[in-house]
Amino acid sequence: MTLQQFRRMCVFASRMVKLQPARYRKQCRTYVADMLHRMSVENHDVHYPFIIDWDNSETHTREERLAHGFGFYKASLLCDYLTAHNGLAEYDSNLSRETRNSEGNYDTVLLNCVQVCLCAACDVAVAPSGDVVGYDVGDLKAMWHPKPIPQWVSAAYGVDFNQCDSNHAVWL
Repeated sequence: MTLQQFRRMCVFASRMVKLQPARYRKQCRTYVADMLHRMSVENHDVHYPFIIDWDNSETHTREERLAHGFGFYKASLLCDYLTAHNGLAEYDSNLSRETRNSEGNYDTVLLNCVQVCLCAACDVAVAPSGDVVGYDVGDLKAMWHPKPIPQWVSAAYGVDFNQCDSNHAVWL
């Protein structure tokens, strides 16, 4: 991920918080900002230059792994780092449950909100993959209101979202 892509990810994630349920919005903003800060710190496990996209990061060469005892990846995978009982949510009861819920996972609603903001931001800024569904052009317009949606958001989709109908579904 380049510096420009990281900055775009920061902007998109911060604006995406507006679309989260009002009950979780303030806490979500705090956790999203914390995660973006972790990505900006050079000696942290999720430093942005080593992140390729939501599901991938750069790998060490075989020689580096053997000589220095490094793991396979240069940075943690964002998709793994933002799961319950790991990374951001490791010791935070707001983000991780102690027991499984009815669906069999440990995630909380707040953690899901944080994941949605960061996953969509990473995908839109770096490599759109359609990991986040359930949003439409009207939601994007609400994120950027009163300004138009930036061209870099629309570019990967091959359509100008400012000219689209608000009900047009978008896989972020």
